[in-house]
Amino acid sequence: MDSPSGTQGIDLLFKKLGHNIVEIRSRALESIVLKLDHGLLHEGDLVQEKQLMVRLLEWFNFDPSPKQSVVLQLLIRLTQHTSACDVLAAIGGLTFLSRLRPNLDPDTKPQCDVIIDRLLHVSEKDLSKASNENRRCVYGRNDQGKGGGLC
Repeated sequence: MDSPSGTQGIDLLFKKLGHNIVEIRSRALESIVLKLDHGLLHEGDLVQEKQLMVRLLEWFNFDPSPKQSVVLQLLIRLTQHTSACDVLAAIGGLTFLSRLRPNLDPDTKPQCDVIIDRLLHVSEKDLSKASNENRRCVYGRNDQGKGGGLC
């Protein structure tokens, strides 16, 4: 990701995660996961990417939102790093995931719990700083198949 074209490419994938067409969103998600799995991207390159974290949370506001387990697994992978937890806390990820949890399938709730647990362990200083941020993510779907206007 050191080259300008590499950075632009990953930024484009982040944008596609928020696309209205489900197939485009799904392919962008698969591409990010595959790049991580094959060492073309490193978690450390992604953990401070606010746009990525926002898009991953926004994923659940789309209807339909397939591959929820894949999104949650990616969040689990990223939240192994404190800086990813800091970014998620700053954008309201804890509240978002807490509101999302009751609407998840029973088999994905444990994944959500892992992420929530990690966010709860963010220091008090970071949480108080996050409460002062302007841009927050809010869980909610609209009826037109688009993300619920959040983040």
